[in-house]
Amino acid sequence: MKLPDSNESVQSAMIGLKPFEYQLSKTEAEFFNEFKLTTEFNNVAALMKIM
Repeated sequence: MKLPDSNESVQSAMIGLKPFEYQLSKTEAEFFNEFKLTTEFNNVAALMKIM
């Protein structure tokens, strides 16, 4: 399958990855990450902070 020719552009990047651990009890822990996600479509960027 050949993709159609297009002048549109899409880019995505993740920056500032920070891992966290939350101790629920002596035997339980939760892990999560925080990072910033940039998505750009046709030179218009959107920045989101993800947790």
